[in-house]
Amino acid sequence: MLRNKKQNWLIYSGTLSLLLFIIFAVILGIGENNSRSSSLGSVSFLFLIITATIVAPVYEEFVFRGFFSSKKYVKIVSVVLTFSISSFTFYKSYGIIECCFFILIFLSLAFVYLKNKKLPSVILISNVYAFVFAFVHWTKQDFQNANTSYLFLSQLALAYFLIWITINWGLSKSILVHILYNSILFFVGSYNLFFEDGSQQQKVTDTYEIKWSKVSILNVKSLQHNTDSTYKLTNTNLIELNRNFLNNKLDSYKFVNNPYQKFDFSFELKRRTTSYENLQNQFINALSDVKLISSR
Repeated sequence: MLRNKKQNWLIYSGTLSLLLFIIFAVILGIGENNSRSSSLGSVSFLFLIITATIVAPVYEEFVFRGFFSSKKYVKIVSVVLTFSISSFTFYKSYGIIECCFFILIFLSLAFVYLKNKKLPSVILISNVYAFVFAFVHWTKQDFQNANTSYLFLSQLALAYFLIWITINWGLSKSILVHILYNSILFFVGSYNLFFEDGSQQQKVTDTYEIKWSKVSILNVKSLQHNTDSTYKLTNTNLIELNRNFLNNKLDSYKFVNNPYQKFDFSFELKRRTTSYENLQNQFINALSDVKLISSR
């Protein structure tokens, strides 16, 4: 199907998608990916590193670029996995109508490919695989915001480039490039987790006093102490805080910072309370006031 065909239109399409992404980013700014940030919280940072930089690239290349491999069994596995996984993802992230639309397109594409394996079919297949890869990374919620609705273009550009690499250099090379791409993005995005100046901030109201400072994720020594009216916590992130002290009450909020960011906290109510739940609620209000969390 792809023998002796460079398919350089994929490079042009990827470059165009990337340029559009940059233009929209400059004009609109990059908003928070709510669908991803809200899904974090139950996994360790080490597990996240391994998943994001190794597991996910290998898995996604077999699923979404395997069809363009020279090996027949890889093609078959790719088609089966793409259809099943993407159908489930579209149903979960977008809805039944979008899922049915995807299934209709995929089945129609299979029919077209079986009838005609010439270049037009290759172009059609490549575009469908690229757009499916881009859209499964997002949810309907992300497309309701102006500064997040265009973000799928970054995945679309990546998909075009990786399909081209698979066609010309093989699936193993696209896996390596995807691992390198994810690793760079992950560690650039996580840089501030490792290096913090520790400068303390505070806010005092008639009800409470809260002090907090960001600390390096490499800090391991922790101190946790609370009374009926105070919290004193060191080297803890909001995930641990939510799970260990706030009875998962932060589940209805989203984290403004990276959820793995560590903090030192000192929180004290001005008036002593006999209700531990009241202490929790006041602490959550304080976290919201200082914009460490926000409503979904």
